[in-house]
Amino acid sequence: MPQEYPSIFGALSRLTANLGPRTGALALAASRWTGEWIRPSCLAGLDAGGVGYWELHVSDMRLDVSGQGKRLLGRNPDAPFDLNALAALSPVAAQRLAEAIAEGQAFSETFRLPTLTDDGRWICMRGRIMSGEPRRRRMAGVILDVTGERQARDEVADSERRQRLLIDELNHRVKNTLAAVQSMSRQSAMRAGSLDDFRDLFEARLIALSQTHNALTRTAWERAHLAELLAQQLGPYPPHQVQLQGPDVDLAPREALALGMVFHELAANAATYGALSTPDGRVRVTWEVLPGGAGAELLLDWAESGGPPLIAAAPRRRGFGLRMAQGSVTGELGGSADLAFAPGGFRAKLSIPLDLGRTGGGDEPNLKLGVQDGFSAAHAK
Repeated sequence: MPQEYPSIFGALSRLTANLGPRTGALALAASRWTGEWIRPSCLAGLDAGGVGYWELHVSDMRLDVSGQGKRLLGRNPDAPFDLNALAALSPVAAQRLAEAIAEGQAFSETFRLPTLTDDGRWICMRGRIMSGEPRRRRMAGVILDVTGERQARDEVADSERRQRLLIDELNHRVKNTLAAVQSMSRQSAMRAGSLDDFRDLFEARLIALSQTHNALTRTAWERAHLAELLAQQLGPYPPHQVQLQGPDVDLAPREALALGMVFHELAANAATYGALSTPDGRVRVTWEVLPGGAGAELLLDWAESGGPPLIAAAPRRRGFGLRMAQGSVTGELGGSADLAFAPGGFRAKLSIPLDLGRTGGGDEPNLKLGVQDGFSAAHAK
């Protein structure tokens, strides 16, 4: 501000105060004198704060944008910038600015810069009509970079969405688990000869289910390892009686829950009637994964030898465990289970399509039989 401005402005102010309201012209002149000094100072302050400034002259629809404002908009500070340039960045913002001018309303619009002109940052433009003579009427406002605020809001929304999904998944798992426990208790009670037998059967199945849950919990319920599930059920038996051989295979939660119970029933059957019921018995489990057009397929072979002699034909009435195992593989997992009672020992060949690596797989069950339905379906056979 020139040195003579303060004295001139002071004289005009004192003269306006002495003459009263009839000196509107003098007051306007005084405001213009001080405006020439305040405007550069305000622009400097806005630039220091990383805020852009803009003015739209209503008479000729001329848009003036400060250098900082152009930088925020991804443009060269020295390059011209008009309404057409704004429309190129955001047609919606340009249209709503024109509507605000026509209606005499405040203007506020948030938009994302095109990725071709910038890194996709979010910009907020705000402004309002300034009072004054009609020919000098204009809208003035600011340009703000709100990328951080927008990202924070999106992160909160994503967090809330994930929280809702987790709650839904938790409700789904609890419902399935309770239904499975209910079915296990009913089937155990039907097959048990006494209260002690029921307690032993039911507790063993609950422990098997909890072991699978533990394996899934260690991976945040994303996957479980096939070898770990087999080791959980066959680990209590002498190492020389058990042989596991196959590649590393990750199972989706739905597959793990079903196969964990299948392996428990096969192991319990081997310990009660099959190879693990004698010191010389052997259980050999091998598996491989075959690629396919619709997804990978798990082939698992459970072969027992050295146990008590078995009749070649299948028993007329199978126990709940084997029926549950077959029902879970065919119903819940959409695979096939071939159970053979050969003279050399019991053998189960399982073929199961794998979810991991396929679109749409994971924790949700196929709309055939749920985890609990594997038990009830086996009972119905």
